[in-house]
Amino acid sequence: MNYFKRLKRYLWILVALTLLLASCGKATENTSQRYDTTINFISFSDFHGAVDNATSSKNPGMDKFVAAIKDYTSKDSKEEGYVVVSGGDNYQGTAMSNLSHGKVINEMFREIGLTYSAIGNHEYDWGTGYFETWEKDGDFEFLAANIVDKKTGAPVKYAQPYGIVEKNGRKIGVIGISTPETSITTLLENVKDIEFTDPIEAVNKYAKLLREEDDVDAVVVLSHLGSESDDDGAVTGGEVVTLANKIEGVDAIFCGHTHNAVQGVINGVQIVGTTNNGRELGQVSLAFKGDDLTVTGKLDNLTSRLDDISSDASTKTIYETYEVELSPMLNQVITTLPEELGHDRNAGQTDLGQYSCKLLTEITGCQIGLFNAGGLRTSLEAGDVTVGDMYTIFPFDNTIVTMELLGADLKSNLEYGLNPENEVGTLQYYGINVTVDKSKEVGNRIVSITLLDGTKVEMDKYYTVATNNFLATNGDGFDFSNAKEVLDEGVVLRDAMIDAIGKADQIEFKRETNYTEK
Repeated sequence: MNYFKRLKRYLWILVALTLLLASCGKATENTSQRYDTTINFISFSDFHGAVDNATSSKNPGMDKFVAAIKDYTSKDSKEEGYVVVSGGDNYQGTAMSNLSHGKVINEMFREIGLTYSAIGNHEYDWGTGYFETWEKDGDFEFLAANIVDKKTGAPVKYAQPYGIVEKNGRKIGVIGISTPETSITTLLENVKDIEFTDPIEAVNKYAKLLREEDDVDAVVVLSHLGSESDDDGAVTGGEVVTLANKIEGVDAIFCGHTHNAVQGVINGVQIVGTTNNGRELGQVSLAFKGDDLTVTGKLDNLTSRLDDISSDASTKTIYETYEVELSPMLNQVITTLPEELGHDRNAGQTDLGQYSCKLLTEITGCQIGLFNAGGLRTSLEAGDVTVGDMYTIFPFDNTIVTMELLGADLKSNLEYGLNPENEVGTLQYYGINVTVDKSKEVGNRIVSITLLDGTKVEMDKYYTVATNNFLATNGDGFDFSNAKEVLDEGVVLRDAMIDAIGKADQIEFKRETNYTEK
């Protein structure tokens, strides 16, 4: 009798242990039975906090953006599965997102069911302290295979090198890649402790691991790499093409960073890249039939069909909640503007660029003002100028820096900043007139630099210069290393400009010709 009681007891223990072991670990779908299905990755990149269309009618706004994605994911089934991913640069760019440090965007991410995000260069604009909060609040994971700690050489703690999507009986490895340009396209202080390693080595390493150890059915790369394209949108170059040509075991790459809409196949790898501000969605479809895989890609231009996209009610409520909270400050009128101050980072010297540099000289008393083209995010439209407008134009919390710069170093930075081949946008300036001879070789095209009074800028003399801390710390590949008397004023540039333009009822400005070609 005791024997049977003990046997019964042991059987119950065995059952309990079996149930306990079955419940351990992350819950995933059963992939032991692989069946025919199509897994669709819906991608976007460089959303830049574009919660509405206030800065451009091309932007769908977060409510229509979410509605468009839900149109896809609502069709999720065993025949057609859907996974939503981001290529990074999610938060920085608008007042609502900046002032909430991305909280409003994370609420949007929960609505669309974001699974993974690559890390864009602008994720570092507020340092490294927000990544874990973003993941938790947005219910997704950051992936970064080529970002390592300089001291340990190990992957950074706030991102995993790769993830695995287990869906519809299939396993797909997703490798995260950031652009190495991040080391010069964000504030140096914020990335000084990390290294951006070669994307090719990182992808080949983890693609091999995923194939051999995790037995995945496909591998995709979720990247914040730049691209180049022709007039038809076919991918022709850039970081993503360099990667595609030198990797193995990868079926598709998502790209972004350069705000290009691209789609094509390079070296047998499907490439899809979207524009910025939620204007486009990318789709990579992995169609499995037995052991065979067919990969296709396409783009969905949301801007072209905005009138046909309904507003997502729950997302609209999220937006309105933040709008009510922030509108008293954002809608505060600073001054008025009679005529638009236009800006295009690749369009030479612009109205807004020159005006911003002039303001820098007036605020600091320096002879020359310099501004990186990418630091100005959009034009300033005519009419009332609000605090919200200034956050949109100057989204980065850059501070004002003054310095004394040798004429020779001023010239070398102008040579770099006026060379379109560097792809950092045209350096904006005020306080000098520059004459360029384009028949000369790159790097030696500037034949004359004079101050506004006509005085020639001497190569061996120092001049007072005002700029922002991004440029002053050699952002975008500029070099101010030889400057002396460098002083970070500790004043946020945007705030100083708000104070400056608010002293008059309206902005009076007419752009002066300060660039001449021989």
